[in-house]
Amino acid sequence: SFPDLCSLSVLVFRAALRRSLRTTVPDRLKSAALVAKILNAMSADERGKILGAMDAEVAARLTKIMDPDT
Repeated sequence: SFPDLCSLSVLVFRAALRRSLRTTVPDRLKSAALVAKILNAMSADERGKILGAMDAEVAARLTKIMDPDT
């Protein structure tokens, strides 16, 4: 069976994070922006579950990218 959207998003996030660890700062920002776009496309409940499972500092940075006014 196919994994649910939340599981797929976690896999995409992990892949983007691994990629960012091997790249330059501008590339890390692109990866974070991609993860933020994926999270924004999800329901608030799914997004909350994923952000809640992340390191708090990483989740805060992504939240700031998704909503710069926070």
